[in-house]
Amino acid sequence: MISFVFRYVLDIIFPIQCLGCKKHGQWLCDKCLNSIADYSYNNPLLQKAIHTFKYKFVKDLAEPLSKLLLKKINFDYDLIIPVPLHPRRLRWRGFNQSELLAKEIDKNKVINALVKTKNTKPQIELSGKQREQNIKNTFKCVFNLKNKKILLIDDVETTGNTLDECKKALLRAGAKKVHCLTLAKT
Repeated sequence: MISFVFRYVLDIIFPIQCLGCKKHGQWLCDKCLNSIADYSYNNPLLQKAIHTFKYKFVKDLAEPLSKLLLKKINFDYDLIIPVPLHPRRLRWRGFNQSELLAKEIDKNKVINALVKTKNTKPQIELSGKQREQNIKNTFKCVFNLKNKKILLIDDVETTGNTLDECKKALLRAGAKKVHCLTLAKT
């Protein structure tokens, strides 16, 4: 009950409106969501939505953003694995944006099989070569994935180093195939 009242008060003070057209009631209306044709981070609406999701902590954006991911899935998979955050980063943000996206796709197939073993610097702050060194050998798979087809989910791909390192860990754990899917590529 308290959560409902709190949310109601927040909606009055800070009403939810579409990040694109400013229509009240939702973060991304269907018209604006469908206008995101390319998945490049250069798309201003997509960039704004991802930024609001991650850095303004708007978890409700997981639902509309996951619809963009669903449009890109044209292959079979057994499990969905989100790219993990280090526990310290997870405590700071309060949620793993990749996990929220994965659960919107199919919560029954999501497992948190990967663990981030080092608290690395945020990749956005680093050059290409620094990113590669920063993320190297930082992921460990804690499940046996023998012969499983995996859908690996992350929000944004920059150099691909994070996805590559996660993929290596999943393949070492026996995964048969790993499909990587992100909202955008910079």
